[in-house]
Amino acid sequence: MPVLDNTLDENVKNPYKVEITEVTDENKDGRVDLADVEYLLKNKKNILTLLEGNGDFRSDECIELLKEADVVVTNPPFSLFREFVAQLIAYKKDFLIIGNINAITYKEVFPLIMQNKVWLGASIHSGDREFRVPDSYPLQAAGYRVDKNGTKYIRVKGEGIEIEDYMSQHQHDTNCTELWLYFQAVINWIQATFPNYRGKLMKGLDWGIYHNKFGKGKYDPKKLETRIVELLEDEDVSHQKGIYEYLLDGEERHLSIRAFSSKMARTAYERQKGICPRCGKYYEIEEMQADHITPWSKGGKTIVENCQMLCADCNRRKSNI
Repeated sequence: MPVLDNTLDENVKNPYKVEITEVTDENKDGRVDLADVEYLLKNKKNILTLLEGNGDFRSDECIELLKEADVVVTNPPFSLFREFVAQLIAYKKDFLIIGNINAITYKEVFPLIMQNKVWLGASIHSGDREFRVPDSYPLQAAGYRVDKNGTKYIRVKGEGIEIEDYMSQHQHDTNCTELWLYFQAVINWIQATFPNYRGKLMKGLDWGIYHNKFGKGKYDPKKLETRIVELLEDEDVSHQKGIYEYLLDGEERHLSIRAFSSKMARTAYERQKGICPRCGKYYEIEEMQADHITPWSKGGKTIVENCQMLCADCNRRKSNI
């Protein structure tokens, strides 16, 4: 919000605090919103003050502000979620924060649920949600995609996480034995199915959902481990965190198989002289799509020798077979 006009450096993220003691419909549009807050700040009726430090919630400056608070409402940094919650608990603050569903499995968080100090509120119940992120955003989420224009999206799971409903209904129960037994069942299933723990790959995945969907299936842990090692060594697998879900449901999209480079596509196009090998028609290279001759699932690699250029219609029909 550009409330200080020339005071803030547009190229620097300036942390500040805002003390709002008055909010009225200053612009007479029939509602009270941030536009009114901005007007009041610019006209010195509320107070905006730049912080001395970088705004880190762990700094002495921010802790002093926390001590003054009755309720904390925010979207905390997910990478520091454990530490943020621990600080709120230490200072005995009521709070309403946004977090990943997997946070309830953290050893620092689950005891708080058992003690009835923390419970879940509303969440996503009608399928996955996608959020567009900046070009500079690192794609490290369990689910993400990049569209044909290079726009990045991260995906937040919605399907199958009925646990929010359960916790909302049982937040005042005197014990959580049923929930504890459920979490133990999930953990036992993971350890039995994937006994070789790989923290970097396994942390943050939707294990509760996997258990609900695939927990009754029969799996050979030794064969799964062999396949995991093969996939980790496969240079065409771009998204290694998707290996476990792929092994459970068989969908290649979880792996983000490496695409052919533009150079490979050009080489294949010249080799074919612009002819689609399926329909026999000539196309400009912009009208064709690079495809694996031998599918990745059958051992085909993303190399120029295994690249063919198909017209869009033929490639679509091939994908639907």
